[in-house]
Amino acid sequence: MPMRLTGSMINNTTLMHINRNMRNLDGIIRTLETTKRVSRPSDDPLIASRALKFRAGVQEVRQFQRNVEFGQAWMNVTESAFINVMDNQLQEIRSLLVAGANGTYNVDNKATMINQIRQLVDHIGTAEMNQTFAGRFVFAGFRTDEQPVFTAANDRRFIITQHFGFNEVDRTASFQRLGDPASTPPGADADTFPPTAHNVRVIRLAYRNIDSRDADGNLIVDPNDPDFLANKRIEVPGFHVITRSINDPQAYLPAHTIGDLDPADPQRIAAVTAGVALTTPILHFVTETGELAMHDTTAAAFPREGISVTFEKTGFERGELNPSVYFTSREILSDIPEPAMVEVDRVYQVTQYLSRQAASGTATLNGAPAYSFELQIFGGGVVSPAFTDVNAPAALRPTLPPGAVLTPGSPAVVTIPASVFDRGTQISISYSVEIPYMGDTATRTAMHNLKTDTRVAGVTLIRASVPGVTPLTPIPLDQAESNRSFDMHDQIITIEAAAHNHVGINSLAKNAFTAEMFSDLRRFIEFVDGVVITEESELRRRLTENPPYYTEPMLTTIVDRQLIDERAVAQDALYTHFNNMLLLIDRHSDRFTREHTQLGARAQRLDMLFNRLEADEVTLERLTSDNEDTDMARAIMLRMNAETAFQASLRANAGIMQLNLSNFIN
Repeated sequence: MPMRLTGSMINNTTLMHINRNMRNLDGIIRTLETTKRVSRPSDDPLIASRALKFRAGVQEVRQFQRNVEFGQAWMNVTESAFINVMDNQLQEIRSLLVAGANGTYNVDNKATMINQIRQLVDHIGTAEMNQTFAGRFVFAGFRTDEQPVFTAANDRRFIITQHFGFNEVDRTASFQRLGDPASTPPGADADTFPPTAHNVRVIRLAYRNIDSRDADGNLIVDPNDPDFLANKRIEVPGFHVITRSINDPQAYLPAHTIGDLDPADPQRIAAVTAGVALTTPILHFVTETGELAMHDTTAAAFPREGISVTFEKTGFERGELNPSVYFTSREILSDIPEPAMVEVDRVYQVTQYLSRQAASGTATLNGAPAYSFELQIFGGGVVSPAFTDVNAPAALRPTLPPGAVLTPGSPAVVTIPASVFDRGTQISISYSVEIPYMGDTATRTAMHNLKTDTRVAGVTLIRASVPGVTPLTPIPLDQAESNRSFDMHDQIITIEAAAHNHVGINSLAKNAFTAEMFSDLRRFIEFVDGVVITEESELRRRLTENPPYYTEPMLTTIVDRQLIDERAVAQDALYTHFNNMLLLIDRHSDRFTREHTQLGARAQRLDMLFNRLEADEVTLERLTSDNEDTDMARAIMLRMNAETAFQASLRANAGIMQLNLSNFIN
């Protein structure tokens, strides 16, 4: 039996077909208008999912491109500084040195050359090494707010550690104008007092005016103060440092060891009294020049691993290196009280390295070879602190290596079997030290400076207390420590140029305009500046101001001989220094070239990465387009088909409506 179709059913079916064709046409028109295959994820979840991934990939590549462009800009600024230094300043300095070594500049006309070199060195430091990019110093490592070379005088205070390798011990010539006939060297004419020169072995600190402080920690600034030389803050582990003035005839004539000094020498007596072994080698610190002079035998036995020199300096001049950028250092802050002034009881945990070189002498332990060590926890002073073992507070003993013993009656001395060192070049011992608030000021200050000793592996403030507060109540560390530490290790700024692909973009001032280069150039300038010939009138005055008086012919003869001797010594010293500096500037230029080459290699790597990123961007954009964009030719064809279907449905439905209307009228 046939099914009866009502008018309502026909109408609904007709409208459904019209709406479906209309929606189909609307979707095709939307793809043409938006040029996208989908407008919402529900249109095609697979395409939407791929679109998210491709778009994220494009944005990631573009971010990497921005990173690389930033790195390239940073490197361009750095390279510009390198090129300026190598092609201009260093070449000009070298030309001047060649002229001086060839005799073009002598003691009479050297002033012009030295002024030129001084200006070139100042420009290298304050202009090229202080180069900035977007307000950040490009050669300063992570501390981009710190200029590598000071451009103005300041009164900052640092405790600085410089390391010197055996290849940094230079053989050069000294030059001293003692200015006193009584100081005439042996064998010279007693009536004259020409300059003295010695072939010496020296290493040069980056600074001259290091601190001299009295027992209360006050800065001594008067060079005529009897304590000025005796209290210079300089330490060299494994050596005994004697501070000398350049006016001292013995300044550049150090003995090899303390045992080589005369038994009546005050320096030997003071060293022995302090417990320093007679076999300890000697260094002379010439305070006016910042040089450490050593005996030839000391230089020949200079440790292959080098030495570390720790000193304190307050106040810096324009053109001097910034310790926070160049060295391992601690800045003593003026806005926070020093630990010696903080009213707290403190307990420190100390871990200290010991090596055979640090031994004060040999000993035996149960008949076997051993080494005896003084626990130099106060920067070299031999004291007996109140040891408090971390694990057993009542024992008052450090934690020692197996078999090690403490010398009875002297808790600051420990004997360690030689066999312990067979397992390595260094061992460490740990102990804690309690410094009471009412304790000796010098002891508390020395404990504060403990970290300056390179043989100390680590110092940690375990606890501290404030008077009037519950004992051993922890307090913020900055109330007990008034400094901030700087370390230039691993100061490489990197950018991510691709996924898990990092490239260093910066170069460090300490590796280009090195402390050694700065010290060598500074000392060369000061040396040449100081080589002068006495005026004839001044020489006559000095020779005649005290008896015996000379007749005019005798005086003329003596003055002429003096001037000839002075000129000979000066010219010889200048010739030696010009030639030495010529060799040194070539070595320093090689370092600049090496740093520039490394920068160029990294810049080339960035260029290659950028080219690859551009190719990746094109690929990802094509994939994104293929995934999302409308195929316009196909869409137009589909639109025409959809319009035809829509129009056909309208015409067909129009006929049905006419039939239904006719039936309704009848």
